[in-house]
Amino acid sequence: MLRGNFPRSAVNAPLILPETLQVLQPYMRLVEQMGHLYTQLQPGPLNKIEFSCSGDIANYDLRPLQAALIKGLLESISDAHVNMINAPSLAKQWGLEIIEQKSNIPAEFANLITLRVVNANGYPSSFAGKPGSGDEHVEALSGTVMHGEPRIVRVGRYWAEFVPEGYILFCRNLDKPGMIGRVGTVLGKAGVNIRHMDVGPIVRTPHQRDPQQPPDTALMIVSVDDPIPEWALQEIGAAGDIFGLTVVKL
Repeated sequence: MLRGNFPRSAVNAPLILPETLQVLQPYMRLVEQMGHLYTQLQPGPLNKIEFSCSGDIANYDLRPLQAALIKGLLESISDAHVNMINAPSLAKQWGLEIIEQKSNIPAEFANLITLRVVNANGYPSSFAGKPGSGDEHVEALSGTVMHGEPRIVRVGRYWAEFVPEGYILFCRNLDKPGMIGRVGTVLGKAGVNIRHMDVGPIVRTPHQRDPQQPPDTALMIVSVDDPIPEWALQEIGAAGDIFGLTVVKL
């Protein structure tokens, strides 16, 4: 993790006040994990990313957050050792452009950080959307800090809430009864303990579904204590209404 203990006497090292680092440290952990998560959900070349901060956090010098983001993105796919001093040059070497955007007006949360891929030229993520459709890529991740703990609150077009750590199963499913129970049953049979489960809809606010229309798609996020065996993943997706299963390790 980037702890903020940067050498203060180093040449070209930016001066960040200790009190600023104290405020930013939980957000540094958040954006580093967001970088790790993105590279696993959307593997492929990195190019240009909009890094947006809204709320009080936008009033601070965000260079430590940018360094943490670069660390999460590059250390997931390379042997690079990123710190606050070398982060800009390493990003340039990898052809990675970070576009910073700030707004001190709160959005959906008091403080919200969003990564948005401007030109998504990576390989399609298996759960992000139907191949060839406009929503094929995981083009955005959003996160915040709650009670000092990093939380991811949006993955692509789905709203959810989970702690980005450990083994996490992502899968899309038809938003209808029985989906959660099926996943839990198979994981129980495999001896895999569930720590947290959330189902993220496309529409964040509750709404009544038209029974004449096909069910929407939702994103199920399951945090578990152990790796999930391949046979269990195949059994979960066998019926066809749970699909795009992707497991990440953070």
